[in-house]
Amino acid sequence: MGPTDTFLRARDLLLAERDDYGAAFAKFRWPELDRFNWALDWFDTYARGNARIALHIADDKGIEVKASFADLSERSNRVANWFRAKVPPSSIARSQEPIVRPSQRTSSGCAGERVRITTW
Repeated sequence: MGPTDTFLRARDLLLAERDDYGAAFAKFRWPELDRFNWALDWFDTYARGNARIALHIADDKGIEVKASFADLSERSNRVANWFRAKVPPSSIARSQEPIVRPSQRTSSGCAGERVRITTW
């Protein structure tokens, strides 16, 4: 069983037990995966041939932009391929740290996100 199927089984268990917290808590175990890439193993698999709307943006002037899951996957692949062509492999450093970490509350009291760009 590949990483997508393993993760899907864990997700399906949580969906099946969503009305019974005790059962979900007792049965759920995080999948043990040797590797898992959200873009390739989850999103691209889900998006393949999926014409359902994934992103719907509307502004205050009534302009709307819609993109399907398949559209977003194709755009993501284009960006990844552009980076592969522009960034020499020797300059890419793998990182085990998260790309986005919760930040401290700001002076305004809002919890924001601090983003650290990491190449891998």
